[in-house]
Order: sequence, then C-alpha cells, then structure tokens
Amino acid sequence: MPATGTPTAARGATSDARQAAVHQRSGAMPHKGSGSNGTWRCNRRGDLNPPARGQGGAATGRFAASEPAAPPPTSEFPPLSAQAPARRSAAAGRGNTAWGGGGSSSGGPSVQAGAQGAPLAQQPAASPAASGGGWGAPPGGLLSVGLRVPEPSPAEVAASKSESETKASDACIAVIEKMIDTEVERLLPRREKLRKLVEGTLADTTDLGALQGCRLELVGSTSWGGSVPQSDLDLVLLTPGQNVEGPQALELLSELKRRLEALGSPACKKIELIEAPRVPVLRIDDGHLSCDVSVDQYRSVRHRKILQESLEGRPEIRSFIRLVKHWLRRRGLPMAADGGLPSLAWSIIALRLAQEHPSRTPATVLLFHFFSKLSNLGEWSLEVLRRPACQGPRICWQRRCGRDWQEEWVQLLWVDDPTAPPEEGFSQAGKHAWGITPPSIPSALALLYVAELRMAWKAIREATWDKIWRPATCEARMPLPISIDTKRERPPLHMLLKDGRIIMGLLQEVKRCPGAQRDALHRWDQSSELLLKPCGLENNDGSDLEAVTITHINNGKLISCQPCQWVCALPTWAATRVVPGDGLARLSEAKRVLADIGPVGAMDWTSGRHQSQQPQQQQQLQQQQQQQQQHQHQQQ
Repeated sequence: MPATGTPTAARGATSDARQAAVHQRSGAMPHKGSGSNGTWRCNRRGDLNPPARGQGGAATGRFAASEPAAPPPTSEFPPLSAQAPARRSAAAGRGNTAWGGGGSSSGGPSVQAGAQGAPLAQQPAASPAASGGGWGAPPGGLLSVGLRVPEPSPAEVAASKSESETKASDACIAVIEKMIDTEVERLLPRREKLRKLVEGTLADTTDLGALQGCRLELVGSTSWGGSVPQSDLDLVLLTPGQNVEGPQALELLSELKRRLEALGSPACKKIELIEAPRVPVLRIDDGHLSCDVSVDQYRSVRHRKILQESLEGRPEIRSFIRLVKHWLRRRGLPMAADGGLPSLAWSIIALRLAQEHPSRTPATVLLFHFFSKLSNLGEWSLEVLRRPACQGPRICWQRRCGRDWQEEWVQLLWVDDPTAPPEEGFSQAGKHAWGITPPSIPSALALLYVAELRMAWKAIREATWDKIWRPATCEARMPLPISIDTKRERPPLHMLLKDGRIIMGLLQEVKRCPGAQRDALHRWDQSSELLLKPCGLENNDGSDLEAVTITHINNGKLISCQPCQWVCALPTWAATRVVPGDGLARLSEAKRVLADIGPVGAMDWTSGRHQSQQPQQQQQLQQQQQQQQQHQHQQQ
C-alpha cells in the first residue's frame, strides 16, 4: 500500500498500474473464492470442486433444502464480475466510484487503505474478461489485506453452486448412460447368437419329441429395452398346452439340453440345468453372457407387455431404471439366482417412484428421489401395491420394530405383481401368491441392501455421483464361500449378522447340507454351517475407514453360523489389517443402521465386544415398542 500522506489520485493510479501489471504477468483468470463454510472451489480451468466433508452439510445444488453456504470472507479481493453488472451500474448511477467512496452516505461499499484508513481513489471496474466472471482473490493476492469489498448474496452463491453442481451431475450421468449404451450394443451380437442357437434346436422338426409344437418368446429386460451390460438373456419356452410346470417342465428342458449338447456349438461353453422345485431353468453360458430358458412362464410375457406400455413416451424413466439396475450390478448386490431380490422388483419400484414425477423429469431428480426414499429401509419397510390410485397410495411405508433386526428374517420390501387379477391382487389371501418379492428375506441380506442404499444416498448428498456406479472390489462381490482356500495369502474377513449383532470372523470350515443339490451355497440356506474364528477390529487412528487392524480372540471357541446369516466379505492384508474400501464402508453403514434402529445390545465392532444397554434404557425401549405395537393394532 502507498505510504501515509500520498495523494488519493496518486494512490489510485498506483493501484491501477499494479493490478494491470499483475494480470498481464499472470495471464490467468481469477479464481472463484473458497469460503470456509462448505463453499465450492474452482481451479484455473473453471472446474467446480465440492467442499470438504463436514463443511457442505446435506444435499446441495438443485436439491438443496438447507441454507446456502456462507459467502467468501471479506478479506478476499473479488474482482468485479460479469455476474453482477447491476451492482456496478447502480454504484455508478449514484455518482459513487466502482468500489465506493470512503464515508459515502449512499450505502455503497468502500475501500480503506493504510493505518489511518484513508479512502482509495476511484477504482476502475474490471472487465468481464479480466474478472473471470466469479468471486474470489485474483492471482498474487493483490490488495487482499485490509479491504472491505462487496460480497455475493446468499442467493447468488446458491444459484451459482446449483447451476455448476447440476451441470456436473448431469455430465456424470450422461457418461454412465453412454457407457451402458456402448456396452449393450457391443454385446448385442452375442445375445442374438445365443437366441438363434436355442431357436435352431426347435427349427429342426425331425425327432422333436416332447418339444413338438413349442415356440420361444423373448422376455426380460432385453424385450422392453431395460437391459444393462450384465443382464442375462431370458427366453420362455411356450408349449401348446400352456400349463406345463414341475416335472414336465424339467423333462422339456432336459430334452432341450440334450439337443444343444448334440449341436456341439462353441457358443455353449457351459449348459446347466437348475432343478428348482417351482421354476426349473436351463442356463446356457458362452463365457461372457448367459441365457436362461424357462417353461410356460406367461407372467413374464405379461410383464413385458406392461413395462412396454408403461414406458411408452417416457424415455427418461427407461434410462433411470437402467441406471438403477446398473448400480445393482456394479456394486455386486445379489440377484434372484443368488437368493437376492429379482431385477424385476427393482424395476417396478423405480417405475412407480418415477411415475410420481411429471414427464421429462431429469434422471438426476429421479435418482435423488429413489435413493433418498429407499435409504430409509433400515427403519421402515416398503410396499409397492398395484391397486388403482383411487383406492389409496401405491407406495406405502410401515415403521419397523427395533427388534426386527434381531430376527433371522425380515420384511424389507414387498412388490405386488402388476399382472395379478384384481380379485386376487387386492385381497390378503392372494397377496403372497401374487408377489414379485418374497414375504421376507434373511436379515443379513437386507442389511447389505440397506448399507449399499445408504452409501449411494451419501454419495448423492456429497455430490460425488460417480461413486454410485463405482465397481465393488472382488472380495465385496464374492458369493458365499463353499470351501477354504488354505493357499490364499490374504484370507477375507467375513461379516455376519446373528441375533441382531454384527459378528466378524475368519472362516475355518464349511459344513454343507447333505441334501444340497447345487455346488454353491445359497443365501437362504439354513441347514449348512459356517465355522469361524471370532475376530475384533481396532481403530488405530480413530477413523471408521482407515487403519483398522484385526485382533484375534484366542478363546479356543469357534462361532457357528448359517449361510443365511452371512452379509459379505472384507479384503485383508495377510489377515492382520482390513483393506480400506467397500468392505469397511459397508461395515460402517451396517453399524449405523443398527445404531439408528437401536437394537438391544448393539455390537461395538471396533473392539469386538458386545455392549449391553443399561436396564433402564432397555425398559424404556420395551415400553416404546409396546406403545407402537398397541398403536398399530388400534389402527388395524
């Protein structure tokens, strides 16, 4: 700053020359300011970076419901930007300088300099090219000490953040959608080849035997445009009688398998007949894709028609459903074949939630709505009903009891079959017979779904949309273990849910049920047995997700659990430390789910100890649960 006593005009000229010299030397546009209360930062390329964790609060951008972040501190020197021409013209119209005069009665901002606070002379307004169109300190920190400068209003900050954040989220989703389209198109020849291969077995009319008069129909996500790169090819073998099931269906699929094996096509790397009691399936695998063939599943044909009609003229919902299905696959969540929820159920849930919004709603809004709602499944159960809108809401939520997670099975969500007859679908007697989802699923599996839903919702709140579709690690995606690999240098740590408590352990032995027909264990298996060595986890730096070491509990006792109590596996470094990433993130969210519900005796997983609640707290919890049950009984 000029020395005290320098004339005002001279000080103004010196300031102008210094500012012009700095901008000429740097050749860079000013940065946007970086406040300390959750504001966003711009680098020299203009890319918007989110605030650090703990500063930004809840959801921001176009979905923000909280107050906007605080404006930049007054110690920064914001060049006049193209975003605020009205402020400059208003100041000039009052006869004031661009930065205001000291002691002006017009209310315009002023600039003080020196120890005595003498006002600076008239400061010329920076052009939009020089200002960079944003608020923040110019390169070199020019005149950034002792200045009182105009600040953007909270509305301007929120609008700027909302626009930039919206563009970032839309760009991220556009990249994911393009990747899905590219991969699906690349795999299309393989799907067609598998389909024609199966159809070719029926084209040869010589010696068809039991397959005489049968035809194939394409169903599933491929038939209504909802396929993702990981989707299977689903075919239905329709018989002339139209009512073949059980042993007769198994006989037809066995004949189809025999004819496919006789062809000897290199596209059939593996042909497996899954002898399920209700719906047997013939699975054909070419090494990259699999094709599932069932018999007389006319529901699948009707599902195809309903989805095609519901998505007609709504391309944004079709894209949204594909994004949800891609999230399920990328995160390695179990599907129907592995004991999880069927893909059709997730599609119907996404469809019903999207239908609450008007046409052409952006995918970002639909995803925000989907994950914000389903992240509450830890405390609530969801029912998606097919009744008409005039008879009540189609989406119903029911508060679950805190002790539900202590049971081995829990109702996570229920989805009505949209093809159910009206007299069956709306009655309690026909409810379970006409559902896409089972009445209940293992609590451990439900906990895995809830943890992943909450992780996705957290990524949206933090505006890190790319984390939603980040592929899970191999250990986090691994199925139930069927044997012990003694040569493995890094055995995974297994997480289980038993009696409402999270148990960690290293697998020591697998005792399969003698009557099991499949090689792989099933998540619904209550007969097989997993023996684990109990372990605890210690935090070395106080963080939930970093520097977590494994402590072995050497009491000589092994923990016995069933496959239905298995949640997932966590990768380790030589069974001494847990690798940071998806496994620990799931564990941390699962811990929060049980803490939010408040089950009696939640596990302190960081030390491996079981913390029992005080008797007074237990009594209060029991009273609250009894009151809730009485209230629900009165309502019913």
